[in-house]
Amino acid sequence: MLKFTRNLSRITGTITDPAVLANLEQEATPAGLGEAAGRYLDAHGYDAGAKLHFAHAYRTSNTINEFVTYLCSKGMPRAEAEWFFYYILHVNP
Repeated sequence: MLKFTRNLSRITGTITDPAVLANLEQEATPAGLGEAAGRYLDAHGYDAGAKLHFAHAYRTSNTINEFVTYLCSKGMPRAEAEWFFYYILHVNP
């Protein structure tokens, strides 16, 4: 196995073919949250829709609670949403 693909609520697939992985990485949609956050999302296989939700939550939330509540409403576990909020703050001071 090379990589999982996922949305905010679950793993949606498994990539085992290097050619498929190369194609996926070539077509990766930037999250617009900085290079480090984008690399994290790509490494964990988040799809374009999930990246849009991350970007929307980051740009429209004034508090961690708003950010987490929005992502949890899309199916993301609370602990992961909280971790990612602090990660973005740390890599994008």
